[in-house]
Amino acid sequence: MGTETINIRPGVSVLSVLRHLNYTYWHAIAEFGDNAVQSFLTNREALAAADGAHRPLEVKVLVDQADGGMIIVRDTAAGIMLAGGSSGPSSCSGPTAPSPWTGGP
Repeated sequence: MGTETINIRPGVSVLSVLRHLNYTYWHAIAEFGDNAVQSFLTNREALAAADGAHRPLEVKVLVDQADGGMIIVRDTAAGIMLAGGSSGPSSCSGPTAPSPWTGGP
């Protein structure tokens, strides 16, 4: 299974709408966790077949305060469904995504 970096930075118009909905950064982080749980549950058997074992879901939220700060959400779920219908491990953040899940801290 390959890894692909996906830019998920919302446009300015989306951010202006979210401000009026009381949608905070914490809501966004929780949404990543919720999406990871759903992806894991939906793709549990495919993940086990690809990995050869039934491993538990892990979701990590890392906060890097260097260089203006970055919040990194990593999980061991099936990834984000791409336009072509395939999915796989993905690393998502702003315009320059960190390295994908490595199992490290």
